[in-house]
Amino acid sequence: MEIPIKHWQIDERPREKLIKYGASTLSNAELLAIIINSGNKEHSALDIAKQILASCDNDFLELSKKDISQLIKPFKGIGPAKAVTLIATLEIARRRYEAKVSVRPKIMDSKSAFEVFFKDLCDLTHEELWVLYVDSSGRLITKQRISEGGITQTSVDVKKIMQTAVANRAVGFILGHNHPSGKITPSDNDILLTQKIQTAAKLLDLRVMDHIILSGNEYYSFGDDGIL
Repeated sequence: MEIPIKHWQIDERPREKLIKYGASTLSNAELLAIIINSGNKEHSALDIAKQILASCDNDFLELSKKDISQLIKPFKGIGPAKAVTLIATLEIARRRYEAKVSVRPKIMDSKSAFEVFFKDLCDLTHEELWVLYVDSSGRLITKQRISEGGITQTSVDVKKIMQTAVANRAVGFILGHNHPSGKITPSDNDILLTQKIQTAAKLLDLRVMDHIILSGNEYYSFGDDGIL
């Protein structure tokens, strides 16, 4: 049987450690243990937190994809109330990131484009294609989801992309889609689709500035790789 956290040395307890040294000094498991709040007869809150993190490779992005049943069933000590609290906490973190980029960002490179796409695409278990439309100074005018499901030449409405660009007087746009598989290397379909959209854009004197493929915290840039 594990020793309950309340019997640990004060400086080793997650709550007391946060108060004394600050949140940044805590490990992912310790932060999660504070949210879980209490353990059970067999495991402390920290032990349960470690079990949960081990199930998603210590990645909060992967953890945020789990629903209530995926938190309750595998982990003894996690009931509906704790699962709801955990999901709500992760949603607050997502919205915090969204608030950070709510001011019209200036998109000057692949990293800044990735950061805008990230909050819409990072947690998805299916593919979606989004487009960021920018003005002459590189500032985001608007963004639009174009397609969801399998992203192919036939599933993407190229006309819709161009109409939105013209309606918003954009000078260019950045394509972005996710690979739920975890691989960020572009497929043949990704390359052909990019070429098709680029050809259509040139006819309207629009510029395809980049195409970002992301999965979790990683991304691939057509622009950085010299394909565009």
